Amino acid sequence: MLCGVIALGFLPIVSASELPRLENDSVRVEAETESGRYWLRFSVRTPQGWRAIAATAAEAAADWSERVYLATEDPHVEWKESGKLNTSEGFFSRATVSQDRTALVLLGRIGKCDVRERVEITGQDRLHVIVRARGSGEMELGQFMSTVYLTPDGRAFGYSIPLEFAWQPSLHRSGSDLTSDYFFRSPVVAAMAHGVYLALMPDLKVLAAHRKIPHALDMRYVGKRLSRAV
Repeated sequence: MLCGVIALGFLPIVSASELPRLENDSVRVEAETESGRYWLRFSVRTPQGWRAIAATAAEAAADWSERVYLATEDPHVEWKESGKLNTSEGFFSRATVSQDRTALVLLGRIGKCDVRERVEITGQDRLHVIVRARGSGEMELGQFMSTVYLTPDGRAFGYSIPLEFAWQPSLHRSGSDLTSDYFFRSPVVAAMAHGVYLALMPDLKVLAAHRKIPHALDMRYVGKRLSRAV
């Protein structure tokens, strides 16, 4: 998670038939879209082909009907304005590739923030993700979070429970607890299910350059009603 200030310039918008994708011999990241809303899907190469393991959106079933809908918290923003606390979450509205063709970029307006997510492949099994927000007007940013769902085989949380392995730097004593950067002695959140794993590690160089901003990691079980990834 990163809260910062950037200058947003023009980037070409691609059509649904030309959605940006990055891949090497072992990992793939691609943008997906529905009704102008964009999210990311992450896959790994297996002997049988590409296998989806994670996404920033999932398909949920409503408790009172069979209707399904897109669920997301990527990104999630909380801010205070004129003494009032505001919360907003949603999808990105644009997807493109960087001018040097090395990064996939999502852009959107979440609440009163212009948000930009940039993803690069930096190794055989590693992606580097930077998410930045720029607020408009006078506002006090209280929380800025980005979420990734573990979705083995393109299926969401009920499929992964119970996890084969889970790790985070400190235990949750209540449902609202987070792992703050004071506990980043082993700064990673990791989970494994159905033979695939997902590990989230903060960029310590970014944290060192922005020590005035508190950072945190979290891992949560959302619910069995999230039955599969889109």
